[in-house]
Amino acid sequence: MRRNWCGRPFALPPLRAKVTKGAKGCLTTADVLIIPARNGFSDWTAYNLKAFSIQWAWLGSDKLNPWIGAATWHMGFAEHALEVAKFLNTRRPKFVIGYSLGAASAQISGARYQVPTVAFAAPCPMMGKLPIPGKAWVMDFVHTDDVIGPVLEQWVGLRWLGGVRSLLPPKGRLQPCNAGLHRGVATPAGQG
Repeated sequence: MRRNWCGRPFALPPLRAKVTKGAKGCLTTADVLIIPARNGFSDWTAYNLKAFSIQWAWLGSDKLNPWIGAATWHMGFAEHALEVAKFLNTRRPKFVIGYSLGAASAQISGARYQVPTVAFAAPCPMMGKLPIPGKAWVMDFVHTDDVIGPVLEQWVGLRWLGGVRSLLPPKGRLQPCNAGLHRGVATPAGQG
C-alpha cells in the first residue's frame, strides 16, 4: 500500500496517461488532469525563477482559447502549461487539479480548456488585466501565511486567474498533515 506525505495509506486512481518528461502530471481514466508540485532544484531553475513576461503566442498558437495566446504570462509557468498541453495533445480533461507549480499550470490549463479547476498553493501566473474567457472555471486556494503570491502580485504585476480563496492555517501556521480545507476557507479582504 502506498502512503502519502502524511503517512496515510492511499491508492492512485486508474491512469490513462502520464507525463514522462518535463512537466509532471497524469490524466486519470475519468479524464481528471492532476498536475503536482515537484519543487526540486530543476523545477526552480526551469520554471519558477523565469519570472520574465511572455505571450503564449511566442510559445505556439492556441486554437482552443485565443485569449490565452493574447495574454502575458510568467514565462516559466507558461512553458510548464505548454508542456502539459503538448502531453494532452487532442485529449481534453474534464477536471484539472494542481498544486504549487502545478497550480500555476492548472490555472492556465483550466481557463484554456474551460473546465472546472482547483489550484492549491497557487502562484500568480498572469500579468496585466486582459479578461480571459474561461477564468470563471478556475478556483485558487492560497495560504494566508504565503508571502510569495502577494509580493509577486504587487511588485511584478502578476495576478491569479479565477477566483481566489485563502486557507486559514491553524494557530497561525500550517501543520503539514492538517493543512486542508477542513480547517476553514475564508474570503480575502475586499473580495467577499
